[in-house]
Amino acid sequence: DIGVSEPGSTPIGHSLQLTGTGTAYGDFSWLPPDVSTFGTLNNGQSLGGTPDPEPDNYPTNFLAMAMTIHIELTWTDATGGQLPSAYLVLASDQDNITPPVDGTAVTDDTDLSDGGGALNILYGDEICTFYNLAGETQYFFEIYPYTNAGSNIDYKTDGTPPATNATTRAIINQNNFESGDFGTWTTYSVASDKDWQVLDFGGALNTTWFAQMNGYQENEPSNDWLISPALDLDSYSNEEMLFYTQWRYGDTPDELTLKYSTDYTGGDPTIASWTEITFNKPAADQTWESSDILDLSGITGSSVYVAFQYLSSGNPRRWSVDEIVITGDATVPVLAVTSPAGGETWEQGSAHDITWTASNTLPNVMIELTTDASSGNPTWTTLASSIPASQGSWTWNISPTQPTSNDCQIRISDMAADV
Repeated sequence: DIGVSEPGSTPIGHSLQLTGTGTAYGDFSWLPPDVSTFGTLNNGQSLGGTPDPEPDNYPTNFLAMAMTIHIELTWTDATGGQLPSAYLVLASDQDNITPPVDGTAVTDDTDLSDGGGALNILYGDEICTFYNLAGETQYFFEIYPYTNAGSNIDYKTDGTPPATNATTRAIINQNNFESGDFGTWTTYSVASDKDWQVLDFGGALNTTWFAQMNGYQENEPSNDWLISPALDLDSYSNEEMLFYTQWRYGDTPDELTLKYSTDYTGGDPTIASWTEITFNKPAADQTWESSDILDLSGITGSSVYVAFQYLSSGNPRRWSVDEIVITGDATVPVLAVTSPAGGETWEQGSAHDITWTASNTLPNVMIELTTDASSGNPTWTTLASSIPASQGSWTWNISPTQPTSNDCQIRISDMAADV
């Protein structure tokens, strides 16, 4: 017992702090959580004594494996007289990684939307993962062992550091609920006064939002569905699905199931045929657990739906779902607008992200707007003439003088307008 603990309300990215000056544990005191300082000294911490020299050797067997849009890295720990205390794993979407500099600690950066990222991993772990990367993108990685921390940090950078790379899969559909709504997915309640919700008190992979269904105090046994949009699986091969679930309360693990249908057309899902897909579920409550990668390659069709069905028992559990991603290898050019999805109200003077998925297209796309979509001969205005297709998102800052209409549509095409 160190005399201090982290409450359940501790914000993500905060940790207990060991503060003081000295060379032995007794010289320091624990303080409540503050912003974490992985790879550097804690707040108010000063270490005496002689710093360790840099590690003798690099780790070996440094490998990268793409899992949908996540990339897992593994290695075998370095050996030698001077072992590392930890490793710095650097990531980039370009083959141009710059080695770290002694005396300058690199903090964790898990957001690779700017092209680069970093993770500090303790000696002995031999594994790390970069999550939610761009689809169909090659990422490059290098690993640097180091000793000490803060201004004494000492990286091994001589010779040739271990390097590897991997390419993420094409995104067929993705939903992390971080928009605060169901996005392209829909819900349908067949029975009970309870419904799926999108909540914001801690999703999987250190995110905020997630979907949840809870039959507690239901007026009758719940039969509630969370349904994907139509998926064109005929345009892909080697399709896979990955997501995370969590549960609490109740005593029945089978209330939440995953199913797919090739004859669902909308509305009441019980009038369609559905086939169950088994997935890995958490063994313990209040723990986000990966479904494991689910093979969808045996499912064909240009309008396939997948759905989570919550069918409650007498003592219902609360089930949460998050970080859904369906990927594959595109066999034809595919370009689809994912936001706006239809029905939104975007006002003059506001800003909104236009998002899309692109596979097997030319490098750049053009974004256009029409205000008379149903006229039969719509007029298109260019909003952005050349955006990298792999970017997947562009922010439209709507002019205060933008003409208004209730018949708007966004069109995205690659630069040859072949999709």
